[in-house]
Amino acid sequence: MRAAIQQETGQDKLEVVDDIETAGFGPGKVRIRVKATGLCHSDLSAMSGVLPQPAPFVPGHEGAGEVAEVGEGVTSVTAGDRVLVCWLPACGECASCKRGQTELCIAGFLNAGTANYRRPGAASPDVFGFAGTGTFAEEVVVDARCAVPIPDDVPYEIAALIGCGVTTGIGAALNTAQVEAGSSVAVIGCGGVGISVIQG
Repeated sequence: MRAAIQQETGQDKLEVVDDIETAGFGPGKVRIRVKATGLCHSDLSAMSGVLPQPAPFVPGHEGAGEVAEVGEGVTSVTAGDRVLVCWLPACGECASCKRGQTELCIAGFLNAGTANYRRPGAASPDVFGFAGTGTFAEEVVVDARCAVPIPDDVPYEIAALIGCGVTTGIGAALNTAQVEAGSSVAVIGCGGVGISVIQG
């Protein structure tokens, strides 16, 4: 399949390849056909080296698509379901999750060091997905908790943004700043995240 790859940290261009395959499918996993993906500033930060990310890697962590296949034990989604990719799902087991602060769960970061893709015959056959996902590809394999069902009437392009930009902005208003009804606030910058802060 095709994917956009950052071969080395700091490169200013991505290479589009057609000889890559997903890796890691099995129990508890889902394979998603990516229909839309967004470009987040975090992707650019990983590409430039500001955020640590092993290379080579496939950028992208806010995406949406259709479930192509589910692994053993997966009951939350089935093949054909429309989903968005949540790059940092709550584990439900850590101290933060048990306190009800699922937004502070960091268990998903443990998946970031596992290769999501392979390029057989390449000098570096293991290819990572940014933030444990890598949505700049035609397909991605993720933990089933990362596949969040969406209604049929939500366009993939909009659903993809919910996977990071929208939740980041709304979360900043509700969880971080704890803005209450009737408060007056200032939002500096009204891009994807800023406009979501306002919605929150």
